[in-house]
Amino acid sequence: MAGITETDTQGRFTLENIPPGRYFIAAGRLDLQTYYPGTQVLADATVLTISPGSTIANINYVLNDNSFGRADSGYGAASASPTATIPVTVRVENGGKLPVTANGMEISLALSSSSGQFIFPIEATAVSVPGPLSADFSVKVDGLPLPYKVKSITYGGKNITNGTFPLTPANFSTSSTLKTMIILNGTIGLYVATPVSSSTAAVPPSALSIALDYASPQKAAGVRVSGTIASIDKPMVYISGVPGVVFADRTFEFQDVPPGRHLIAGMHRFTPQAALVVVGNRDVEGIGLKRTLAQPDISVPQAIPPAGPYSPGTVISLPRIVGTAVDEKTGKAIVDGMVTVENEDYRRMYSLDSNGRFESYSLFPGSYDVTLSVIGHVVSAMKVMIDDKDVQIKLAVSPDD
Repeated sequence: MAGITETDTQGRFTLENIPPGRYFIAAGRLDLQTYYPGTQVLADATVLTISPGSTIANINYVLNDNSFGRADSGYGAASASPTATIPVTVRVENGGKLPVTANGMEISLALSSSSGQFIFPIEATAVSVPGPLSADFSVKVDGLPLPYKVKSITYGGKNITNGTFPLTPANFSTSSTLKTMIILNGTIGLYVATPVSSSTAAVPPSALSIALDYASPQKAAGVRVSGTIASIDKPMVYISGVPGVVFADRTFEFQDVPPGRHLIAGMHRFTPQAALVVVGNRDVEGIGLKRTLAQPDISVPQAIPPAGPYSPGTVISLPRIVGTAVDEKTGKAIVDGMVTVENEDYRRMYSLDSNGRFESYSLFPGSYDVTLSVIGHVVSAMKVMIDDKDVQIKLAVSPDD
């Protein structure tokens, strides 16, 4: 899978950071998806070719009726339970930005009552409570990093920082939803719920407003490292295994970073991102993370290598494995094979070009297994260690006698 996304309430979607290649795109029920430009037969689907730096617009099509009909699993068009939808505004005072993850956790809003607790992301613009019910709710912000703290919480203009607000059955309305899925390359994607129609509550809930106080941190022994992370939902970032803070605008920062060569990693199942940066005695800003393969230990604190020949503030290009494939007997280039680069649970496959060459994605430093598979030949494999520079390799195969 190259990417997944959600449609908005108008059915619009955007897929970003898709690697160059040829793809199918589809949406709808997992068992009856509709492929672009509007077929449920994969052989009739249009293949989209993505080239480096390109943008493809207007991938518009209508789902087949079967793709959003009711399924035994409950996916499809259905009437949802009554909900009370509460508008939410969160603002940060004193010049701070809204944090969304910190210390390796998502920052969240918790609405609690005797009926239960409901958790929502801090950047939510509205929260929905299932019902109908009559209950008094308290509101709490969980996971705020220093130097943030809750200044005030109001509901309908009333201060409930240390109190509660009521919901009654009159605050609940019923809406219909359409559960659909965006999918690439014919693999499992993500179900999302999109409103189809709704009815208004007799007494709509009031708005919830939360003010966070931000105090500029005092200068620490280390330096501040900051940058941006793109196209990751609920991103978490680590520098040499130590968690940082990600903000609602998808910028990130680390405080009190010691000198040395650091790996910054953005944690995500499908689109992990990383950068290598050299830290000295000055703040480092504007780091952009690049898509890469992930390693499962990026949240474990690591020993920090020295800067080596690099100047402080240098952002080192992530290394790649670059190779050629040849016939062991003739020395001629192999052009019809497939190279697999993997470590732990992460793997990518690369085609060979007309000269038998391939280049991997940018990679985390570490150990990788590289395998060349060619029909009619013995598989060729080797283990490759990379640090901060590209590694050149040659894979040779012999006929399978």
